[in-house]
Amino acid sequence: MQIDRTLLIPDTEVWFTIQVLSRSGLGVLVKASEKSPSRLEKSVESAEGDLLIRKSDIPLYQVYLNDLFASKERLLKKQSRTRNGVKGERAW
Repeated sequence: MQIDRTLLIPDTEVWFTIQVLSRSGLGVLVKASEKSPSRLEKSVESAEGDLLIRKSDIPLYQVYLNDLFASKERLLKKQSRTRNGVKGERAW
């Protein structure tokens, strides 16, 4: 299954192998599993070709996406609380 490279954030951990399909063929870009996760490197962003995962890894990819969006939501809430707190302090 082809995946969206913009959702692969460097320094995040994945539990699924990512392959790249390019003119020269199919190769492993990131080798990972549930028992042996791997951190994404910046090279994922510049890999030439289509990024693929095995159909059997789709549930792990969905967990990765859920974690990614949950982390972003927590960060946005924290930033909102910080901004609201700063505004309150300025009002004093």
